[in-house]
Amino acid sequence: MRKLKEHQEFQTWQPSGAEGDAAARLKEFQSLSADIVGFFHTQIFAPSVYDSNEKICQAFSDILLRQWDLCTIITFMRHGAEQPLREFHAHI
Repeated sequence: MRKLKEHQEFQTWQPSGAEGDAAARLKEFQSLSADIVGFFHTQIFAPSVYDSNEKICQAFSDILLRQWDLCTIITFMRHGAEQPLREFHAHI
């Protein structure tokens, strides 16, 4: 993902459709997919690694931070379909 130049407005930025950009987006997607699959495998085959909601949210935030230069991530979880969302982890 391209970083915005300081003088650009967020609303005016549009990704380019050039072939090089498509290849970069594909590589980014493949890397993100591999991280998420690894995360799910760990949850399934080594459940003690992420034995709390906080650890799960931290791991997911770490995946996002490896992919993009984000300044803030707030992760919410819900326990059951009828329950409200609750904040579990914040990276600021």
